[in-house]
Amino acid sequence: PVDIAKVMDGSLCFGNGFGIKRCNQIQMKFPDFLDKFPEEDQLLELDGWSQKSIQKFKNGFAEFKNFISLLSS
Repeated sequence: PVDIAKVMDGSLCFGNGFGIKRCNQIQMKFPDFLDKFPEEDQLLELDGWSQKSIQKFKNGFAEFKNFISLLSS
């Protein structure tokens, strides 16, 4: 199976400073994040997350879902 955190990191959809550590945190805490986007307060519970990192995640999410759909087609 493909490690979705590595795909997230490699896609560069989330911008500078959003690396494998943050991608792993998302994957571990919210395994269904592609279908159910986490609430902002849930993301703030992750170690080291701030409004800035949440905004990067939100901004890149649609692009990442598009990236995933291109890979699977």
